[in-house]
Amino acid sequence: MNPQGLISQSLTRFVAASYRRPWAIIAVLVVVGTAAALMSSRLEFRGDFIELLPQDTPEVRDLRYVEARAGGGGFGTIQVLGKTQDERRAFAKELHDALEQNKELMRYVDYRYDANFFKKRALWLLPTDQLKSLVTDVETRITYEKAIANPLYVDVSDEPPPPDFAAIEKKFAGDIPKSEFFESKSGDELYLYFKPNGLPSDLGFDRRVNAFIDETGKTVVASHPGITIAQTGPYVIRVEEDDVDLWDKQ
Repeated sequence: MNPQGLISQSLTRFVAASYRRPWAIIAVLVVVGTAAALMSSRLEFRGDFIELLPQDTPEVRDLRYVEARAGGGGFGTIQVLGKTQDERRAFAKELHDALEQNKELMRYVDYRYDANFFKKRALWLLPTDQLKSLVTDVETRITYEKAIANPLYVDVSDEPPPPDFAAIEKKFAGDIPKSEFFESKSGDELYLYFKPNGLPSDLGFDRRVNAFIDETGKTVVASHPGITIAQTGPYVIRVEEDDVDLWDKQ
């Protein structure tokens, strides 16, 4: 007998048995369904793609070490818009404090930095060629100041005087932000940068982080009408890519 004949014969016997003993068939189906439900309840979704790689390789071990020491593999960004600059800054402080309370998900959140620290150490950040130019400008100005301090000095040159020290400071410290807050140049946008404890490759973790930020953001926004926020970064993009991929497969 061919396979199709065997399948047809088996279905015929099953239908006949269901007519003769319907309650027995139902009981068997309930038992099988209950067992399947118990087994499926133990299934766990693990969206970290790093787990697809051999865990004993040096590259994966190094990556796990960096993850444990430094947190996730990227920063997320929260954009704050609306109201006045002072109100955005006050809102950012509240949102910062609320987000950092969840130590399980968030390693840290920043929305400002110590601007004076960088101003005092601005020379450390200059490349070598600019440092040499700075030394030349300062020496030229010092020579000029010594010359004009001499009561017998007569300026017979047609060249303009070298830049004074205020102009030199402005020239080489012009790139230092004037504000201690992470804001746009126009000042109408403020940004918070957050560092989660996991990697963007872990989809399950990404969804938890995004949901936490959305819920916390809505709660804080409720007490600051007129403020709006938007989130971006690898943790949002990875989830959006997965959602689009799942939608394409439907």
